[in-house]
Amino acid sequence: MAPKRLPTHTRQKTARILVVDDGPEHLLALKAVLTRVGYDVVTAEGYHEGHAALRGDRFDLMISDLSLNEQKGQGLLLAGEAKRGRPAPSVLLVGSPQGLKNAAPLLRKCVDTYLSKPLSLKRLVQGVARSLRGRKLAAAAP
Repeated sequence: MAPKRLPTHTRQKTARILVVDDGPEHLLALKAVLTRVGYDVVTAEGYHEGHAALRGDRFDLMISDLSLNEQKGQGLLLAGEAKRGRPAPSVLLVGSPQGLKNAAPLLRKCVDTYLSKPLSLKRLVQGVARSLRGRKLAAAAP
């Protein structure tokens, strides 16, 4: 059986994506998939590395788990910090259905797209494309 082909994006400029997770294996997997699709991916392990990356660079999209370093909601705090940046990146948050339900009021303020676990590669790639739709890419900015 042939391997599934992942959709590719058709932007002329490559979107810069920050992926934040507290699991090194998740970071490697997400980076591999998103790089294969054609994005420029930077990874950060946990809240503090994610915070430092946001302060030191510009991104078109930040993908984060809702819970980082075993602290519920730290991904949401990081999303709020990302939205204070100029230009603010789009934010895609991943979490358990129950966690996303509990955070719903805050999600509406600082999260553009949220996906519930378990997460398929196809849903991830589609969520990234939806989050980036209509954005002027940081890579294209002066």
